Amino acid sequence: MADTFADRVLAHLHESGFGSELDPSCEPGDLRVVLDPPGEPWPWAVMLVLRNETQQMIFYAVRPDEVPTERLGAVVTAITLANYGLVAGNFELDLSDGELRFKVGAELEGTALDNAALGAVVDRHGAILAATLQRYLGAVEDVIDGADPTEAVDAAEQED
Repeated sequence: MADTFADRVLAHLHESGFGSELDPSCEPGDLRVVLDPPGEPWPWAVMLVLRNETQQMIFYAVRPDEVPTERLGAVVTAITLANYGLVAGNFELDLSDGELRFKVGAELEGTALDNAALGAVVDRHGAILAATLQRYLGAVEDVIDGADPTEAVDAAEQED
């Protein structure tokens, strides 16, 4: 049986068919893993940050290309509209370099989860990430390509 929180999460992901590669470019005390989800390739890179001390896990989906400077304002509007209705997770945009990502995480410090319960939490947060990207990815890409942010997000939310 794996010892640390991070070991347990990674063991569950590997058992679920995820490939992974450790990313050394992270804060001290963190473990950053680039994930390769099973099935079809994902259009955005998927990463997981694990913090043993606080038992935090944060899933990120990161757009492979930066948002062009001239579209930052429109994308800010689009992700603000999308974020308003989200129950879990949020889109983030770094205005200094155009990095766009979606983040969902959990802090489990102080909880005593067996491996099955921890696996369920991991799976649920991964599912939130996947469902949110499926819902909004086309709208965000359309806005980057010049579409009106309100119309694009409204169309994505009408597809439910």
